[in-house]
Amino acid sequence: MRERIERQRGDREREGQEREWERERRERRESVEREEVSRE
Repeated sequence: MRERIERQRGDREREGQEREWERERRERRESVEREEVSRE
């Protein structure tokens, strides 16, 4: 019983981590696009 709860918690933590990475990737891409626009 406890194993399933542990596994669910692990999945939730992994989802949060992937969401963090996705947000960082999006912010980095937007900042690069902003730099390219200001360079033109």
